[in-house]
Amino acid sequence: MNRKKTCITVILACSVFLVQVPSAMAQIVSPRSSNVQFDNLLSRGTEINPVYYDEIEGSPFLENEFKPGTVVMKNGRIFEHIGFRYNMHTDQIEFKDEGKILTFVNPRDLEYVFFGNHRFIYDKYSLKGKPVEGYFKVLADGYARLLVKRYAEIKSEKMPVSNFGEINYRNYFRITEDYYITKDGQSLIPVRKQKRSLLKALEEKKNEIESFLEASGLDIRNDVDLGEVVFYYNQLMQEEIPDSGK
Repeated sequence: MNRKKTCITVILACSVFLVQVPSAMAQIVSPRSSNVQFDNLLSRGTEINPVYYDEIEGSPFLENEFKPGTVVMKNGRIFEHIGFRYNMHTDQIEFKDEGKILTFVNPRDLEYVFFGNHRFIYDKYSLKGKPVEGYFKVLADGYARLLVKRYAEIKSEKMPVSNFGEINYRNYFRITEDYYITKDGQSLIPVRKQKRSLLKALEEKKNEIESFLEASGLDIRNDVDLGEVVFYYNQLMQEEIPDSGK
């Protein structure tokens, strides 16, 4: 059974990265290999003043350190070896150039941003008739795309009065996350990390998914396992609708 699960994991990992590779004609550019070319990327960015969160407990970043990665533009160009990190508080992907911290002026120009073990898209969807726009992390792709959007909200908490009679407050980041599945690329289906919620979202293959969960022992509270379930669903849909994986 572990062998089966490992195999599924490997297939999922490969599918996440390989299925999205642009055509071989896409131009790959390494920063500083050509100042003109890299400046073309920088022209899509705007410098920001570093925001320090020293007085706030926790971190607004998915990972504090910048991770080397790749950005794929919608025009097919690829820029590699750039340090990225995601700010959940500002909903911005930050990147570095010669000590400067920048963000993308028009993130709608982005196809994907890869860094660490993360793959982000910037898109606009409809949720219950209301627009939702911003960066989403992609956990599985295909006929159904599994997305997660995380938020870091600054909250204040009143602390006990000190011996000097002062009222103290504690500021901290409260991290929340919303999971969605989209099948049409336009509307979002909210999903909880619960079996009932997942089966409802993948109702076309409800029986098969339920059997798969029991046989595989996957824990859908884990992002990787949750992604494997959606990947399996996409395989089933592709067998039924050959063009569904495109």
